[in-house]
Amino acid sequence: MTEEYLSWEVVVVGGGPAGMTAAIYAARYGLKTILLESKVLGGAQATSPGIENYPGFTFISGLELATKMKEQVKATGAKVREITEVKSITREGEDGDFLLETRRGIYRGKAVIFATGGGHRHLNVPGESEFTGRGVSYCATCDGPLFRDKKVLVIGGGNTAAVESAYLSELTEKTTLVHRRDELRAEKAMQDMVFRSPVEIKWSHIVKEFKGGDLLNEVVLENIKTGELSSVEVDGAFVALGSSPESKLAIDLGIETNKNGEILVNANQTTSIPGFFAAGDVVESMKQIAVAVGHGAIAADSAYIYIRELQRTDPRGYGG
Repeated sequence: MTEEYLSWEVVVVGGGPAGMTAAIYAARYGLKTILLESKVLGGAQATSPGIENYPGFTFISGLELATKMKEQVKATGAKVREITEVKSITREGEDGDFLLETRRGIYRGKAVIFATGGGHRHLNVPGESEFTGRGVSYCATCDGPLFRDKKVLVIGGGNTAAVESAYLSELTEKTTLVHRRDELRAEKAMQDMVFRSPVEIKWSHIVKEFKGGDLLNEVVLENIKTGELSSVEVDGAFVALGSSPESKLAIDLGIETNKNGEILVNANQTTSIPGFFAAGDVVESMKQIAVAVGHGAIAADSAYIYIRELQRTDPRGYGG
């Protein structure tokens, strides 16, 4: 029987900050742990040009931080399987093992820590991919300080765009909010915050293209009412359209989520199904590396308690 078919005490799904932290803590607890990542370890943080709000580092690139985390995971003895996408998750009975199907085979776990993260919504316009990390960002809290006293655009009209534009206006020389409609979709309190700030709003405009040399320096806009094109000189642009949590596998299993598809957890990162824990950007919470790391540690602690309780009630098979 190959390793892929052996039973594990904890199977971590997702190799971002939450998943890597969960694997570190679970392995240090002495749990037989494996981490499955559909791509390579690192998560969204690996694309950030610079991180200034993670404790212990005044400044560190996202890739460097991800690399340090990856090294630490492997040092604990936790197994890691990259390029291993989980296709489905089922359970053997109400309290049985979780079965995770992948191209390598089926992984069996007493507990699952689900840390698949969430993908930022993109504009899908020319230049967006090219200038991501070189002027185009998806997180003002993460990258805003890099644009202090500079000119930036924020694209969107919901709560995320409202909060980020108001925040950036306190840091930058000029913040312009670009929205395709003639009124914001954000909650009234968020709108009021924008209107009290020095944010300039370009109503009824959409982004047509991001342009520049080594770094972004120009954004082409279109007035959707007149069709007129205009160009804005900027140092940075923040795409603030929200995120899409990678929660489908959990939803298919029956895990409860909010209307946005974010997994609902309690203070112990426990979901609606016992033995299935969730952490990081896939849950309903603030989307930050420091928060994800905390989630991962708590989830591993909760998984340890859950598994040891199974062992006490049925030492022959952990209840599986």
